[in-house]
Amino acid sequence: MFWFFYIYTITLLNFKEYLYVILGLNIKYSITLKINRNDMGFFKDLFSSNDEMNSTPTDSSSLDWYKLTKIDQLEHIKQISNEKLVVIFKHSTRCGISRMVWNQFQASADFPKGQVELFYLDLLSYRSVSDAISQEFQVMHQSPQLIILQHEEVVHHASHSAIVSSSVHQFLSE
Repeated sequence: MFWFFYIYTITLLNFKEYLYVILGLNIKYSITLKINRNDMGFFKDLFSSNDEMNSTPTDSSSLDWYKLTKIDQLEHIKQISNEKLVVIFKHSTRCGISRMVWNQFQASADFPKGQVELFYLDLLSYRSVSDAISQEFQVMHQSPQLIILQHEEVVHHASHSAIVSSSVHQFLSE
């Protein structure tokens, strides 16, 4: 009976799944994981290649993001914050968690045109700009990080799972 199970397994399952049986792993879990990795966006984003991770997220966005690349842009951003809400998203392009938070934020963001100005900072390429933001606005550096400015002051900042688009909406309604 014992050998029949292994022979039956070889004929019905591929070699990888057969090894799972020999090693005592749960076959159902491994098959589910294989399906989820191919079909679910979370796993696709988590296991993306370096080229995909380093691509600029502003390319596929439905929102209009401005790249933050120079320290002297900070003064201009402060001036803009007197007229409308300014959102700065600091993103580490090599970090899977940062990418996941970026994608979640993008998917849930639906800000009215003309009321919010969005700025994107690639931390790896422009670390000096990130340092200047920390010093100028007195906000400790984190990644990923969302900073909201209004009237030249930081009114909200969040990191990791605390980054949600509803925090921006909260200041739009004021």
